[in-house]
Amino acid sequence: MRVPTEQDIRERHIIREALESQAARLVAENASIQQRHELVRMAEQLDALYRRTGTDQDPEFLFAVHGYHMQFHLRIAEFSGVAALRELIEKNSVLVLHWMYDLLTPQRPLPDRFHSELIDVVIGRGVEAAERAMRKHIRYGEEATIRAVARANASPDSRWRVRGSSMEEDVVARVSAGTSG
Repeated sequence: MRVPTEQDIRERHIIREALESQAARLVAENASIQQRHELVRMAEQLDALYRRTGTDQDPEFLFAVHGYHMQFHLRIAEFSGVAALRELIEKNSVLVLHWMYDLLTPQRPLPDRFHSELIDVVIGRGVEAAERAMRKHIRYGEEATIRAVARANASPDSRWRVRGSSMEEDVVARVSAGTSG
């Protein structure tokens, strides 16, 4: 697996921001009551999982959290009603970059209700607010990820992989297959 460059990370974030902001706009316009309730529930669960990452740094748990995080974003895309948008978001997935970031640095805690507040805006404050909230959400942590990758690239004993683990094989297989979790 190639170590991403700063440009790789920035480009993926630009694409992710554009795609997911459009998905948020469409959800704000079109999501059903049931879909909105599901997103609220998922956001609350995701926030609870991220709170736990402050005390649980087990690599398998962190991988599971990031898998659920990706499911959350893909559900937003699915509820946009545009199948191609969901497919493009999945293909552009930054799950692996976030996974590598978790291996490189201590987990930086997210603000309380980080995902719940995003969904509150997306489902309740109109399309422009939904788009702005998603852009802000996607941009959060981008610079920290870039700094962590730069440090890893400069380190002779980079920990980009959990060498010899089944998790490494699973991550590589998922990336090769174009799936997220």
